[in-house]
Amino acid sequence: MSKQTEARSEETLDPEEWESMRALGHRILDDAMDYIETLRDRPVWQHAPQHVKVHFGGPPPLDPEPAEDVYQESSSCQDSYRLPF
Repeated sequence: MSKQTEARSEETLDPEEWESMRALGHRILDDAMDYIETLRDRPVWQHAPQHVKVHFGGPPPLDPEPAEDVYQESSSCQDSYRLPF
């Protein structure tokens, strides 16, 4: 078995495609900077509506999901209701 084949059979947290993960990382950082830039225009606190609480009240997924999908779901539900970092 080659080292490359052996490495693929190991459990890893490495992304399957580094370029797409890098692009997502840049997007997340850009979104965070946009959020910080407009922080003064936002209320200090805003309660999450019931549909957001219900959405995250269930069990977590059993199977892995693509990082892009996880970020999209998280940002679409939480952007207005998160605490500043």
